[in-house]
Amino acid sequence: MKYRMFFIFTLFVCILSGISHAQIIISGTIRDCEGNGIAGVELLGWPGPNPHTDSQGYYYGVVKVGQSFQPTPSKDDLVFNPEYRYYDIPLTATENFVNQDYVEYCPKKRVVIEQDLQDETVELGKNAQFKIRASNAEEYRWYHNGFTLGWTKSPTFNIRSVRIGDVGEVWVEVRGLPKTLTSRKATLQITIPSPNQKK
Repeated sequence: MKYRMFFIFTLFVCILSGISHAQIIISGTIRDCEGNGIAGVELLGWPGPNPHTDSQGYYYGVVKVGQSFQPTPSKDDLVFNPEYRYYDIPLTATENFVNQDYVEYCPKKRVVIEQDLQDETVELGKNAQFKIRASNAEEYRWYHNGFTLGWTKSPTFNIRSVRIGDVGEVWVEVRGLPKTLTSRKATLQITIPSPNQKK
């Protein structure tokens, strides 16, 4: 009975040891919005060497059963959706188990502020205009002394018939991927013409 229990225990340990060393392959394709494979994408956070996509957008990586991880695709100037994918490899996965994961990560260009806001000085009663130039921007939210009217599609902000109370700061939030950017705070100043200038 003693040797039998020892044999069963040894067999159990060997099974667990075999499971812990069993490996599976996870593979898939990363495509753009048109369905074309994207080459040169690295999947960061892989438990081992990070896989890279080939010329057709195909990747594969070897992992051990029982591992959990969430790889993040990465390539300069591209943003992927979803940002990561979570994997939980069950202990019951067989050594030849292949998870064909063809999730399409749809890339978009990053939002970039190319020309920031400039300070403005205008004459009392005249109009003031602030402009920002940003590539791949979706929406803008302008602020004037802390107040905003919400999101808009316009990259310009106009203040008509400037008054003394309008003096202060103007800035804008630029919405895009992967995150919303904030411009510098530009100042608005006014000049008051002398009586001689008004004539």
